[in-house]
Amino acid sequence: MEIRKEQVVLVLTAALVGWLTYGSFSTNVRRGGTVKRADAPTLTHTRVIDPALVLPEKRELAGRNVRELFSPPSDTRPLPPLAFVPPPQVPLAILRPPPEPGPLPRLYGRFLRVEPTITPVAGLFAQGEDVSFRGGDDEASAAANATPDPVAKVELSAAERAERVASHKKLYDWVRTVELKFGQITNRDRYALARRPAEDVLFVEFNPATGKPRLPGQAPVPLARANVAEFGFADTIPNQLELRRAEFGDPLAMAEYDAAISFAVACVDQHVETPRALEIAAEMFTRAAAVAREDPVPRLGLARCYEVGFDFERAFQEYRSLMAGAYARNPLVLVRLAVLEARFRMFDRAEERMREAERYGRTVWHVQFCLGRFLRERGRPEEAVEHLRLANQYEPTGPEAKHERARIRLELARALLATGNVTEGAEWYDKARQADPTEQLAQAGIVSASVMAGGRSGGTMNGAGTADKGVAASSSENAEFELLLALGLESLARRDEASAARAEQSLRLAASADPLRASFAWRALSYLAETTGYPEEALRMSELALENDPTDAYSLYQRGRLLAARDDLDGAVDSFTRALDIELDLPDVLAALGEVAYRRGDYAAAERYLERALALEPKLASVGTLRGVNFLEMGALGDAEAAFKQALSVAPDHPGARSGIAWCHYARGDATEALARFRELDDNRRAEPESDPYRVHARAEIARISDHLEKVVWSDRFERRTLLNGWETEEKTGPLVAIHDGHVSLAGTFKSNGRARLWQLKNAGAFVAFEARITIKSGTTGRVGLFVSRESSRAGDTQVESEVTVSRHNDLGKNTIQTRLMKRGEEELPYTDVVGFDWKLDQPMVVRIERTGDSSDTRVRVLVDGFPVLDDKPMPNLGRTNADLRLGIFAEGQTGRQVQVEVDDVELVYRDRQ
Repeated sequence: MEIRKEQVVLVLTAALVGWLTYGSFSTNVRRGGTVKRADAPTLTHTRVIDPALVLPEKRELAGRNVRELFSPPSDTRPLPPLAFVPPPQVPLAILRPPPEPGPLPRLYGRFLRVEPTITPVAGLFAQGEDVSFRGGDDEASAAANATPDPVAKVELSAAERAERVASHKKLYDWVRTVELKFGQITNRDRYALARRPAEDVLFVEFNPATGKPRLPGQAPVPLARANVAEFGFADTIPNQLELRRAEFGDPLAMAEYDAAISFAVACVDQHVETPRALEIAAEMFTRAAAVAREDPVPRLGLARCYEVGFDFERAFQEYRSLMAGAYARNPLVLVRLAVLEARFRMFDRAEERMREAERYGRTVWHVQFCLGRFLRERGRPEEAVEHLRLANQYEPTGPEAKHERARIRLELARALLATGNVTEGAEWYDKARQADPTEQLAQAGIVSASVMAGGRSGGTMNGAGTADKGVAASSSENAEFELLLALGLESLARRDEASAARAEQSLRLAASADPLRASFAWRALSYLAETTGYPEEALRMSELALENDPTDAYSLYQRGRLLAARDDLDGAVDSFTRALDIELDLPDVLAALGEVAYRRGDYAAAERYLERALALEPKLASVGTLRGVNFLEMGALGDAEAAFKQALSVAPDHPGARSGIAWCHYARGDATEALARFRELDDNRRAEPESDPYRVHARAEIARISDHLEKVVWSDRFERRTLLNGWETEEKTGPLVAIHDGHVSLAGTFKSNGRARLWQLKNAGAFVAFEARITIKSGTTGRVGLFVSRESSRAGDTQVESEVTVSRHNDLGKNTIQTRLMKRGEEELPYTDVVGFDWKLDQPMVVRIERTGDSSDTRVRVLVDGFPVLDDKPMPNLGRTNADLRLGIFAEGQTGRQVQVEVDDVELVYRDRQ
């Protein structure tokens, strides 16, 4: 086999490396079975030359484009990429006010999220007037307040007379002798008068038109029972209760026991309207307990009376007495005591006792009902549904228990709505209405379910999530709080002028119907005021809602949005944070906090909030777009592009996301694709008016990028020995221009009054900016600065047509920066001092003159070390596109004055339209 030269070289190289490696590890030499340690090497100090002393000074390259390896050298380069200009932000979706009953706060977005729109309604919220308590017109008010004329006699029909008699019977006691008389029966124990047929009726007759006795001061007139055909008492709830109470014997008969318990329970329900009802209930429970000593129900009813009457100590004593006796394991006793403990916020103990009651009475509907309601109120509706289904399974039967059956079904429907199961919840509300057609809570629940499902009228929910007809026609007349609130929210969802007026009226009535729960109405009124063009009223009503219930998450969210719209960002953050303290999983609140952080420029905090919001609700396109914009502000281009793509996967025509994607292409260096994307965005929204902000932004970006692509930067670092590169000089006044050590110097003594200059020529239409690093040395007594001028030459004489200069004051010891905008004929125009800026000697200053606008509206801007000292000043004479401009450095002084200035790092920005 023939051995190749490469193989021989490889073998020899490997042998050499192995020998050298072996020698480096052979510090110990083994000889004759002994080890001899080698002598320590002698170290000698060698002086190493500092590279900084022999290498050329490193140039400052920060912020400049560095030429790629192996690319040909060039003194021009493209401008650095444009700064990002955020597109118009698509407003984040907002939440409509939730119904009550309604979903859990974490489900608000699923059912209540809408796009923000404002539909102005003139006169909806009258200034200085509570419109909910406005009366009718002046004539109706006058008629209502008018005193009836007792002389006037009006002939009434039989039906009208019957209606008037019925209305009088609701207000007065009455007796019928020869004629029907109205007044007051004053017998002792008058409600049992029917049981005493021999007793006269003591009667005081009233004038029903005035409500006063016909003969003031006269004693009651005794009417013999033989002359009284019939009598009755005013048809009021107190009288009804007293008459029903008088029907029971004392002591109570066992046959009356069930009726007495039902009557006592009804009295407890009437205690708000009639304070006497609670006394009657306590009396009936006490009498029932004496009849059935083995039944705990009467004593439980008595304890309930104590609870309702706020005598909690006696209520606890009654429950403890029952627990100490034979009812220690009675599920009804256990669950009722647990309900009272929960009222005092002893939640753990209450739940433990309810679970114990369930073990002893799983089939007792009241136990399952109380446990389910407890779990729902504790924010655990999923668990509550299980127990409430059992309560419905074991619900009481019989016509007398229709109210209990309706209550159980209502509670199950409420829990189902809280879990977001709107369709089944509406079905159970309808079943509750079937059990008790007069139950307004059922009607209110049906309307609330319809509003959650996007319906516009009340009724039962069908499978399509819309509402059947039925409750929509329910009048708010005699409506209670729940129904008034539901009808108001239903009208609010319609978003038209007539519905807004109905919503305002219903919600104000609801707020006055139940002051303890008025926050539900005030927060809805706040939303109504906001969406109809009354921001001040909206904020005021949100404050009222929070005064009524400081722990309401929606009211805090609504107030935070309104404060953010007023630029009160601290107040908005406080409200949003308090809302998250109540319910953490609120994506809309998290998104709102992210938006506030973005507005503040705290992009890191904004990213954390927006990321959490999208983790909870990934299909929020506007939030995803805002996150992408936030990433661009942070400089995370890849993350921004991913965020925009995610938003477009949800909403393909989202203008903010499409604009963001276009900018991402530009930031990656593909300006052609970016321009195409911006043009597609403009074309996609051609149905919108020309003033559409997204079209305006897209067109502005197209113009900005196109204009930027035309511009190039010509730079000169003077790293040569000859000036060249198109520089021209003017040295006849004395100071001379020289190039050395990587910069140009203009130095010397003025031999005559005038200027010494170094300049470039550039067409006025192409010129954009001129910049140089200028160092004025100590001892300079002349004026030194940067200039841009348009000049004309005639017969060898130069005439300045227009000139912009920025220079240092020409007196030694003064560091004042001065500017001057001069045109022909204004050669003696004085310089203007720039207050607050100094041009110190022996320190490099970066001076820049920029041109903006077009030829007909040319404006200039002057910057010193990046700070504008002159901005947006018109100089139309510099904009003539058919003329050349001189751009350079000048030194000006009188005879004998000296100047020494160094110029470096010159940059000229111009348009290259080739």
